[in-house]
Amino acid sequence: MADGRSELTTKSHDAGEAKATNFITKGEEEIKAKIQSENSPSHDKETHGTSNDIDEDTPIEKVKGPGVLERAKEEVEALVEAVYPDKSTRNRTMSSRLTGYVIEDGVKISNQEELLLATEDEPRNYNEAKGNPKWEEAMETELKSIVKNKTWELTELPKDHKLLITGSSLGQIERFKKLMMEQFEMTDLGRLTYDLGTEVAQGRDGIKITQSNYAKKILKQSGMQDSNPSKVPMEPGTVVSKDERGDPVDPKEYRKIIGCLRYLLHTRPDLSFLVSMASRYMQEPKSSHMQLIKQILRYLKGSIDVGIHYKKGGDRVLVGYNDSSHSPDKDDGKSTSGVIFYFNGAPVTWVTQKQATVALSSFEAEFMAVTEGAKQAVWLRGLLNKITGWKEQTVPLRVDNMPAIALMKNPVFHGKSKHIHTRFHYIRECVDNEQVRVKHVSGEVQKTDILTKPLARVKFHEMRKLMGVEDPPNPMLKLGGGGG
Repeated sequence: MADGRSELTTKSHDAGEAKATNFITKGEEEIKAKIQSENSPSHDKETHGTSNDIDEDTPIEKVKGPGVLERAKEEVEALVEAVYPDKSTRNRTMSSRLTGYVIEDGVKISNQEELLLATEDEPRNYNEAKGNPKWEEAMETELKSIVKNKTWELTELPKDHKLLITGSSLGQIERFKKLMMEQFEMTDLGRLTYDLGTEVAQGRDGIKITQSNYAKKILKQSGMQDSNPSKVPMEPGTVVSKDERGDPVDPKEYRKIIGCLRYLLHTRPDLSFLVSMASRYMQEPKSSHMQLIKQILRYLKGSIDVGIHYKKGGDRVLVGYNDSSHSPDKDDGKSTSGVIFYFNGAPVTWVTQKQATVALSSFEAEFMAVTEGAKQAVWLRGLLNKITGWKEQTVPLRVDNMPAIALMKNPVFHGKSKHIHTRFHYIRECVDNEQVRVKHVSGEVQKTDILTKPLARVKFHEMRKLMGVEDPPNPMLKLGGGGG
């Protein structure tokens, strides 16, 4: 599927509003990157007016009709979501105006992401629409609205506000851009190469996303830019707790670094477990916890250019891997779950998470982890269908614990399983409904191993490569063109 992505940037005339907001969820961005082509134009948009004229509770009259959809034979998606939500009225108001403009008859809001908008087949011109009573009424309503609303007053957005648009063809994107430029003041920025700290390198074989410059910024701000690089972010056997000995450190500084590292996880699943563990000690961090952070930063120094490569084409198969580590947290005895999903062989979503309840065995911990994976699989099936038209299929879930697999397929209660809370039996329902299919995978190729525990150097690098985190960019995927 040859898709493209375009970028729209809004600029506020109020210099005081400097917060950037990106209209695409990261989870969607990573999925969409799997199916993009090298054609990715960008736009710059300036908004006028003041936010004082419109209150968030004031009804906004919307232009009805197929205007936004004209000549769009194939599906067009507008991915709109604020990565940095701003609580001010002006941002919410402008977001409502933008989404309100494109929510016309025929545009549906995704059940998976409320700000993901998708269209159905629409008439391309007046002749195709005039025989349809629905579209004739819509065109008449739109014309009346245009005549009635002689002016369209826009509220301000933060400086350098960006919208990303994607479609199944370059021509489709160009038509949508033209339509938006008629309604809003925009400038074409060319191919998308950068978005909120993420570098986007597009080539003939696909797209690679990295956060190299953002990683360098983290190192500089934390004073670790000249540190010695490390091959691993944590030594095997490392155990920490809230009651560690050592001097207290500035919690504000500790949280600041953690926040930066968490944002880096958008392209670095190899850091997921380590950042998750370090995040548990933000309330009263000690010097030993800060040493844990510094070890992660030294590893970052030695792997600053790695990222994820989403190859063009492929078999369009969604596969999930689930694992758990029954090495209880020293503070509360809870295990850790790891879940990662691949589309066309590249990771699109991943998570490391401490389990909600204490598992009494590795079997139980695994069962809990797979249940979380099943919930993610069901959500992804619907999201992919909405974004790409992907036909919903049974999603394979790879698990390396045979007793857990047996219980999922054959609900036989016995001493080891009868106490497991009923909410974890959701996985059984998913199996029965053929939404997921649980399959065994050897622990040697269990891609979530790196999400649940610290590994030795050789094993860590094997698993990092296996999970799809690649070394420095392919020369064919160097950044080029204009950027946002």
